[in-house]
Amino acid sequence: MKFSILYRILSIFSVKRFYTKSYSRSSLTHKRQLRKTPLSKKALQNYALIPTVGHTKEYSLIGYKQNQLIITGYPKFYPSWKSYLTNIINKNNHKYSDVLFIFTKDYSSLKNVIFEVLKTVVMYDSLSRIILKPHPTMPIEDITEIVNDLSLPKDKHIVISTENVAFLSFKTKVVISHATSAAYDAKIFNKHLINYYPHSKEFIDRYRNHYMDDMDNHEIMSSANSCDFISDDICYGVKDLKSALDRVSLITLENNNTLINKDTSSELKSLHKAFS
Repeated sequence: MKFSILYRILSIFSVKRFYTKSYSRSSLTHKRQLRKTPLSKKALQNYALIPTVGHTKEYSLIGYKQNQLIITGYPKFYPSWKSYLTNIINKNNHKYSDVLFIFTKDYSSLKNVIFEVLKTVVMYDSLSRIILKPHPTMPIEDITEIVNDLSLPKDKHIVISTENVAFLSFKTKVVISHATSAAYDAKIFNKHLINYYPHSKEFIDRYRNHYMDDMDNHEIMSSANSCDFISDDICYGVKDLKSALDRVSLITLENNNTLINKDTSSELKSLHKAFS
C-alpha cells in the first residue's frame, strides 16, 4: 500500500522507476527456475537493472522490453566497493590463511564433501592455515563435530569463522568454494577460486544440459553451477582438486588484490547514462 502511494506521487513528477535486486548469481537458464508468466504492467518498473547480457532472457519472460534493460555489471566488483571493503579491512586485524573453504548449507552429502576437501588440502606442506566459512544457517557446533572426526596433522591449523567472506578472502592464498554464491564475495579481490564438485563432469554436464531439472538438491546444484562463471579452476572430485592445488599451492600472499572485471567495467557507462 505504501509503495503504491509513493509510485503515484512519483508519477506526478514523471520520475522514472528502476527495478533491481541483490545479485550474487549468474543468469538463470533452467526451465524450473525461469518464471514464464509475465508480471502485470503495474508491477513492472520503467527500467530493470541487470548485471549481464545473460540475464536478458529471464527479464524478457516477465515482461521487460529490450530498451528497458540496463546492464550494470556486478556491483560487488565495482572499484568503489572494493575500496570501501579495503578501508575496513586495513583498520582491523583480519586472519591470514593459506586456504579459505566456503560451502553451502547443510544437506545429506556435505559431511563427505568437507572430508574430501580437508583431507586433500592437508596433504600440502605449504597449505597449513585453513579457514572454514560455513553457510550462515549452519550451527558452528555441527562443523566443529565434523572437523573433530578427522585425524588431521598437528601442524595444520583450522579455524571455523563466521566473518564476512570478502574480509576473509583478502588475506588468503586460495579459495575453495562448494555450492555457494558467496564465491562472488570471495572473488572481489581476485584470489584464485576453485569451484569444487564432488561429482563427475559427466554428471554435472547432464545438469547443465537440462536433463536433471527435477533432481533433488536442485538449489544446491544451481548455486554451484552459477560460480563456474568466475572460477579459475572447476574441479570434479578429489583428483581434479589435487591437480588444481598442485598448481596454486606455491602462490604467495602478495596483496595486490587486483580487481576482477567480468561484465563490470565495460558496462558502467550505460549505468551512468541511465541515471544522468
